[in-house]
Amino acid sequence: MRGEPPRPSSRAVAVLALVWVFAVATLPSTVGCGATGTRERLAAATGSRDVEAALRAYEGLRDERSDPDLEALQRIAAIVLEAEVMRTDELRDRVFDGLIGTGSASQDLLERLARRGGMVGLRAMAALAAQGDLDYDDRLRLALGAQEGEARAAGMESLREADAELPTLTRLSSDPEPDVRAKAATRLAATAPDVAALLVLGECVRLDPEADVRATCARALGRFGREGAERLRERLADPDARVRRAVAWSLGMADGEVAAAALAGLLSSAPTAEGIEGARALAIRGDAGARAYLRTALAAGSPEVRGHAALALLALSDDGDLDVARLIGERLGAETDEGLKVLLAEALLRREQDHAESLRILRAAVASSSAPSHLHASGVLVRRGDAAARRALDAATREGSSTRRASAIRLLAFDARGADAIRRFLLDPDERVRLTAALAMFRAES
Repeated sequence: MRGEPPRPSSRAVAVLALVWVFAVATLPSTVGCGATGTRERLAAATGSRDVEAALRAYEGLRDERSDPDLEALQRIAAIVLEAEVMRTDELRDRVFDGLIGTGSASQDLLERLARRGGMVGLRAMAALAAQGDLDYDDRLRLALGAQEGEARAAGMESLREADAELPTLTRLSSDPEPDVRAKAATRLAATAPDVAALLVLGECVRLDPEADVRATCARALGRFGREGAERLRERLADPDARVRRAVAWSLGMADGEVAAAALAGLLSSAPTAEGIEGARALAIRGDAGARAYLRTALAAGSPEVRGHAALALLALSDDGDLDVARLIGERLGAETDEGLKVLLAEALLRREQDHAESLRILRAAVASSSAPSHLHASGVLVRRGDAAARRALDAATREGSSTRRASAIRLLAFDARGADAIRRFLLDPDERVRLTAALAMFRAES
């Protein structure tokens, strides 16, 4: 019939049908699934251990979502850490020390490192064991017989039941490696009041050549009551200040009566760090004289001594004549050391969220980039959502020494938003900055 459009041939219909089927089949990969494609590129880049490509893929991911993806950032940061941990012994220590306390965030990374073997593998197994993973205990226990002290120190994580392991811990308390001796002492504390452990720790606090180990043994003796206190009182004259502080604190924790007699000379003299530690322990027991000593120390001596006294008081509860917030507030008003003022202001804000004078002092320190406590104050306020503090830290990440830049990065990346903001530093040429950025990803709060 004239005017009727020509009908397509059966062949043309078949071709059109094939075109339609192909278009429908390929539609998901070309329309509406950009996020899937971006995640695939990110997965490919992390799988090939390419930090630069992974960050490019992450940029695409950020274009498609309004909030940061902390887990993705951690996968990219893991590539950096896996490379750094293999470079030198010092970097290996920094990586594993930096991952302490990161919990499940670092689980996948540590499991990959545990499969590498060698010292890196042992350190990763020890880190996982410290988080409660029992799968590596047998291999770690074998490491206790290794020639390398670092390997034996890693193996200590397999000794979970101190009472059952007392002979092994006694033997390891004289190990040539200081870290092994310190870990043995820490575990021996859990055996209190075992007499054999008491004797080992008593010898350690007197004779160990390393001050850090003697201090660890002193803290362990604080668990042994009067018997521990009697051995501690002899070490108040230790030549190292770290040990004297540990001894003074542990005396007060072990036995109030022995401690009060042993510390009487310290607490009747000008305030010192050792005196404050002893007074702190006695004050926890309710000793009125110790609390009076801490109040005196808050207004005396060097800024370090006053700061130490403030921290000791802040660990106490308000009780009767002791109003901690009032005491710290009065000290804040009289304090002349800028660094200590910021420390006191931070402490008061933890007790009173809107303490006006504390906020004023912190904001003034943030506004002055040359102030010694500029970064500290910025780190306190950025956690409260302060925009000026965030800008100050962001500026500090790009200028000054590597130490200053690294500090700013660590303070800024306390949450997912901050971690997102410092992601570019995963490619920084400065080793310290790069490593700090990578570790910060695992410490950020989700």
